Amino acid sequence: MLKDISPMSIFLGMLLSQVAAATAAIALIILFFLVYGNEVLVAFFEYPSSILITIFFTWLSIFIGGYCSMLLSKKALVNPLIVGVLNLLLNLWFMYLIDFKYGGDYAWMLIIAVILIIPSSLLGGYAYRIRNQ
Repeated sequence: MLKDISPMSIFLGMLLSQVAAATAAIALIILFFLVYGNEVLVAFFEYPSSILITIFFTWLSIFIGGYCSMLLSKKALVNPLIVGVLNLLLNLWFMYLIDFKYGGDYAWMLIIAVILIIPSSLLGGYAYRIRNQ
């Protein structure tokens, strides 16, 4: 199992997942600003649909990271697993930095999001494996 670990594929999987997440975040901020105007932050935390959209794009970016990690390594699913674990740790660190105060009312959504981070990355690896068999 240790011989199947590819640091380069893990690094690039993490990099691509973070670039995809940042791109999605910028697009969502622009969209929310156009829809809600100056009340964008109030509206974002007032409507759970905004949080769900953000969580969906987070899962999608982690899926892309797992897929790209598997694409580069073409080995075992350990590389997308590591990408998922690193993304989980990074997201938990971000929640710690903001004191988890912005999602307190919708903690159940964030807990589900955290639980599904690693499966999302593994699903990206499986998608690569199924597509290229």
